[in-house]
Amino acid sequence: MPPKLKKDFTSEMASTIRDIIREELKAALDTSLVPVNKCLEELKIQLSTCSEKIEELVRDGVETDVRLSELERCQLKTAKENKQLRSKIEQLENQSRKFNIRNFGLPSGIEAGNRTAFTTKLLQDLFGEEIVGTGPLLSIAHRTGQARKDSSCMIARLYRFDIKRKIIKKAIESCSFTYNGRKIRIQSDISAETLTLRATFKELKSELYKRNIRCGFIHPTATLILTFREETHKFNTAKEAQDFFDRYIEPEDEEGEEEKYGAEETDGETEEGKESSAVVQDGGETGEDEGVKDGRE
Repeated sequence: MPPKLKKDFTSEMASTIRDIIREELKAALDTSLVPVNKCLEELKIQLSTCSEKIEELVRDGVETDVRLSELERCQLKTAKENKQLRSKIEQLENQSRKFNIRNFGLPSGIEAGNRTAFTTKLLQDLFGEEIVGTGPLLSIAHRTGQARKDSSCMIARLYRFDIKRKIIKKAIESCSFTYNGRKIRIQSDISAETLTLRATFKELKSELYKRNIRCGFIHPTATLILTFREETHKFNTAKEAQDFFDRYIEPEDEEGEEEKYGAEETDGETEEGKESSAVVQDGGETGEDEGVKDGRE
């Protein structure tokens, strides 16, 4: 075979072989890629589904944020209204107790079934006609709470507030009384919540008394009142009062300045211009009723 022909034949055979191999490889690849292509198509469908769900979740998230914002706004409003309502209820409860007194230390059964008559005689014996008068004194009296040892608290409701005020003033001055050999105490009837709030001022009031600074609560609230540098200051929380004490009163005490601040009462008003009600008043801040000296209930 001539060399030229041989070369052409060889070239043609190589080309044919390459074509055959290419076709075979393509066929093999196509066959092998069928499952892969199928999986890819399934993945595309799943990705599309996921994208739709993500978009839906995003929309739901935005709506949820809007609803949460609205709920937070409503919750804040409700909390504010609830606080106002609780305050009003507390005021109403304390006002409803305005004519009441509490007797502690009376043995159980001493009233012999007639608490009102017994308490009337008790008050007449302890305070006399000068304070309680001779007319009708009580509308009702009753026991309350669980008995401690052999006694429980007795609450009595008086007809006249001025008599109640005199009784409490005398009780504060005397601290306690002795009746049939038993030590008894008489206090104003105040709600448990107000008493709890007043208790938070206990340590601070002790420090004020040590420095001869007179202070007390505006009856029937838990608002502490004191006079400093001829100005009356009121505090609704123990923290506010403590901050004021730490900032103004204690530094002067450390410097050795002997100043006394009073909240003396004159017919329900302070001496400093009579700009506020008495330290403790049964009529609140308006000076509706006269106060009890020093407010030490």
